[in-house]
Amino acid sequence: MLSDAVEGRSELDADVSRLRLGLEAAKAFELGPGTMLRPEVRAGMRYDGGEVETGFGLEVGGGVAFSAMDRGLIVSILGRSLVAHELSGYEEWGFGGGITINPGGQGRGLSLGLRPTWGSTSSGTARLWVQRQ
Repeated sequence: MLSDAVEGRSELDADVSRLRLGLEAAKAFELGPGTMLRPEVRAGMRYDGGEVETGFGLEVGGGVAFSAMDRGLIVSILGRSLVAHELSGYEEWGFGGGITINPGGQGRGLSLGLRPTWGSTSSGTARLWVQRQ
Protein backbone atom coordinates (compact mmCIF):
# COMPACT_ATOMS: atom_id res chain seq x y z
CA MET A 1 0.00 0.00 0.00
CA LEU A 2 1.29 3.45 -0.84
CA SER A 3 -0.38 6.67 0.23
CA ASP A 4 0.75 10.16 -0.70
CA ALA A 5 1.31 12.77 1.96
CA VAL A 6 -1.78 14.81 2.82
CA GLU A 7 -2.31 17.79 5.08
CA GLY A 8 -1.21 16.86 8.61
CA ARG A 9 -0.02 13.35 7.64
CA SER A 10 3.15 12.04 6.06
CA GLU A 11 3.46 9.54 3.23
CA LEU A 12 2.56 5.93 4.13
CA ASP A 13 4.15 2.82 2.64
CA ALA A 14 3.34 -0.74 3.84
CA ASP A 15 3.85 -4.24 2.48
CA VAL A 16 1.80 -7.17 3.82
CA SER A 17 1.28 -10.74 2.59
CA ARG A 18 -0.32 -13.93 3.87
CA LEU A 19 0.00 -17.47 2.52
CA ARG A 20 -2.47 -20.04 3.86
CA LEU A 21 -2.89 -23.80 3.62
CA GLY A 22 -5.85 -25.42 5.33
CA LEU A 23 -7.96 -28.53 5.73
CA GLU A 24 -11.67 -28.74 6.44
CA ALA A 25 -13.87 -31.63 7.48
CA ALA A 26 -17.66 -31.47 7.58
CA LYS A 27 -20.49 -33.96 7.77
CA ALA A 28 -24.19 -33.30 7.29
CA PHE A 29 -26.69 -35.26 9.38
CA GLU A 30 -30.32 -35.37 8.31
CA LEU A 31 -32.52 -35.03 11.40
CA GLY A 32 -35.79 -35.35 9.54
CA PRO A 33 -37.41 -34.28 6.27
CA GLY A 34 -35.84 -30.95 5.31
CA THR A 35 -33.92 -30.63 8.60
CA MET A 36 -30.14 -30.94 8.79
CA LEU A 37 -27.27 -30.47 11.25
CA ARG A 38 -23.79 -29.84 9.81
CA PRO A 39 -20.78 -29.73 12.17
CA GLU A 40 -17.38 -28.81 10.75
CA VAL A 41 -13.79 -28.44 11.90
CA ARG A 42 -10.92 -26.55 10.24
CA ALA A 43 -7.17 -26.32 10.71
CA GLY A 44 -4.68 -24.27 8.76
CA MET A 45 -1.10 -23.16 8.65
CA ARG A 46 -0.21 -19.68 7.54
CA TYR A 47 2.77 -17.50 6.86
CA ASP A 48 2.44 -13.78 7.53
CA GLY A 49 4.92 -11.51 5.82
CA GLY A 50 5.43 -7.80 5.61
CA GLU A 51 5.63 -4.87 7.96
CA VAL A 52 3.80 -6.02 11.13
CA GLU A 53 3.23 -9.61 12.33
CA THR A 54 5.70 -11.83 10.51
CA GLY A 55 6.14 -15.59 10.81
CA PHE A 56 4.39 -18.95 10.71
CA GLY A 57 1.18 -19.64 12.60
CA LEU A 58 -1.45 -22.32 13.20
CA GLU A 59 -5.20 -21.62 13.19
CA VAL A 60 -8.01 -23.92 14.27
CA GLY A 61 -11.73 -23.43 14.14
CA GLY A 62 -15.07 -25.04 13.78
CA GLY A 63 -18.76 -24.59 13.94
CA VAL A 64 -22.17 -26.06 13.52
CA ALA A 65 -25.10 -25.12 11.28
CA PHE A 66 -28.73 -26.14 11.69
CA SER A 67 -31.14 -25.79 8.79
CA ALA A 68 -34.86 -26.39 8.58
CA MET A 69 -35.54 -25.71 4.92
CA ASP A 70 -39.26 -26.43 5.24
CA ARG A 71 -39.44 -23.42 7.61
CA GLY A 72 -36.83 -21.38 5.75
CA LEU A 73 -34.56 -21.26 8.82
CA ILE A 74 -30.75 -21.50 9.02
CA VAL A 75 -28.85 -21.00 12.31
CA SER A 76 -25.06 -21.24 12.57
CA ILE A 77 -22.25 -20.70 15.08
CA LEU A 78 -18.58 -20.44 14.07
CA GLY A 79 -15.32 -19.80 15.92
CA ARG A 80 -11.62 -19.71 15.21
CA SER A 81 -8.37 -19.05 17.06
CA LEU A 82 -4.73 -18.56 16.20
CA VAL A 83 -3.27 -21.18 18.56
CA ALA A 84 0.42 -20.63 17.78
CA HIS A 85 2.50 -17.97 16.04
CA GLU A 86 6.22 -17.30 15.75
CA LEU A 87 5.64 -13.74 16.94
CA SER A 88 5.52 -14.00 20.73
CA GLY A 89 2.37 -12.61 22.31
CA TYR A 90 0.46 -12.23 19.04
CA GLU A 91 -3.21 -13.29 19.37
CA GLU A 92 -6.11 -13.56 16.98
CA TRP A 93 -9.56 -15.04 17.51
CA GLY A 94 -13.02 -14.69 16.10
CA PHE A 95 -16.49 -15.86 16.98
CA GLY A 96 -19.67 -15.39 15.03
CA GLY A 97 -23.01 -16.75 14.17
CA GLY A 98 -25.95 -16.17 12.01
CA ILE A 99 -29.64 -16.65 11.63
CA THR A 100 -31.49 -16.43 8.35
CA ILE A 101 -35.24 -16.66 7.92
CA ASN A 102 -36.59 -17.05 4.40
CA PRO A 103 -40.16 -18.41 4.51
CA GLY A 104 -40.52 -18.22 0.72
CA GLY A 105 -37.67 -20.68 0.18
CA GLN A 106 -34.04 -20.02 -0.66
CA GLY A 107 -33.72 -17.22 -3.18
CA ARG A 108 -37.45 -16.41 -3.25
CA GLY A 109 -39.44 -13.72 -1.50
CA LEU A 110 -38.38 -11.59 1.45
CA SER A 111 -35.76 -12.81 3.90
CA LEU A 112 -34.27 -11.63 7.16
CA GLY A 113 -30.70 -12.27 8.27
CA LEU A 114 -28.51 -11.39 11.23
CA ARG A 115 -24.77 -12.23 11.33
CA PRO A 116 -22.96 -10.73 14.35
CA THR A 117 -19.21 -11.29 14.86
CA TRP A 118 -16.80 -10.69 17.73
CA GLY A 119 -13.03 -10.66 17.78
CA SER A 120 -10.63 -10.21 14.92
CA THR A 121 -12.37 -10.68 11.60
CA SER A 122 -9.92 -8.66 9.51
CA SER A 123 -7.24 -11.34 9.33
CA GLY A 124 -8.12 -12.48 5.83
CA THR A 125 -9.78 -15.64 7.11
CA ALA A 126 -13.22 -14.09 6.94
CA ARG A 127 -13.73 -15.78 3.54
CA LEU A 128 -13.41 -19.15 5.31
CA TRP A 129 -16.41 -18.40 7.53
CA VAL A 130 -18.84 -17.41 4.78
CA GLN A 131 -22.23 -19.04 5.30
CA ARG A 132 -22.87 -21.96 2.96
CA GLN A 133 -26.51 -21.92 2.02
